[in-house]
Amino acid sequence: MMHYPENTVQNGYILLPVILALTILAVLSYQMTTESALNVGSAVRNQEMQTAKYVAEAGLQHAIWQLNQANCSGYSDFTNESLGEYQYNTSITPKNGSPVTVIATGTDANGTAYSIKQESMKVYQTYQTLILQPGSEGKDAWVDANSPKDNFGKSNWMTISGNPTEKYFLGYFDLSSLPLESKIITASLEMYMASVTNATSSSSFSLFRMTQNWIEGTGDWWDARDGVNWDTSDGSTTWTWPDNHYSIKAIATTKINPSFDGWHSWDIQKLVSLWHSNKISNFGFLIKADSSVQDAGFYSSDFKNTSKNPKLIITYTCECGVSCVVGNSP
Repeated sequence: MMHYPENTVQNGYILLPVILALTILAVLSYQMTTESALNVGSAVRNQEMQTAKYVAEAGLQHAIWQLNQANCSGYSDFTNESLGEYQYNTSITPKNGSPVTVIATGTDANGTAYSIKQESMKVYQTYQTLILQPGSEGKDAWVDANSPKDNFGKSNWMTISGNPTEKYFLGYFDLSSLPLESKIITASLEMYMASVTNATSSSSFSLFRMTQNWIEGTGDWWDARDGVNWDTSDGSTTWTWPDNHYSIKAIATTKINPSFDGWHSWDIQKLVSLWHSNKISNFGFLIKADSSVQDAGFYSSDFKNTSKNPKLIITYTCECGVSCVVGNSP
């Protein structure tokens, strides 16, 4: 029987944990290397997929652009359309009318593909423009805090002022000639300013929507009591400011050039859309000036030169297959 020196046995027991630790470290190192490689590969695939998605979205937008130009017929597919080193394909079914289904597939440089499908997509007709610029049959007036009982419904000159006395302009446009199912793309109110007593380059006019009905009246610089004034909505029914309009936030604001006489405009697309869809009642609008403006004069719908009357310019469209003729409203 052989006898090993005691220190040799002890050294063996000491080395065993070291060997086990090294083995474990080697296994862990291998696993980490493998996982790292897998993570890198996964990151690359994710990046390729994201790139293909962006290319597919570009193809989808190209298809939508074509639909908007086609005026409801003859829709074309795109095949191997290049986008730098990438490509996309699109298909549209059916090829006419609305709604349609659009499928766009983007492919990156390594062949990774991603598809987007949009069903029941509405397609619209070519945009049309409607200009509402009424003459004396129009509805507008101005009210003066310093003449609270007077009506100025038939004045050809509408005054807006923020100082020293507040004077507001009230206007209304009849939207019944818009096709019932039309979609409002743009809507711009335009008014012709003929003069202003005082203003600065930072002066502004803000437009608000009215929340109560009002009567235009027949007043023209005299004490008429048959229409809207500062104190009443119709010459007799009391109302208060600001309860008669939505004063929390202006719909639109435009700057004034004090040295410029001419057209000023307000973007009221959202307001006109709400009126047209009957989501809110159309009681017209109110225009106020800030405190730096004194007596700005705008022509009204009663001005003799009707080309300078207030006007509302509306761009609209209808879904393919829907009658989109002016006057096609209930």
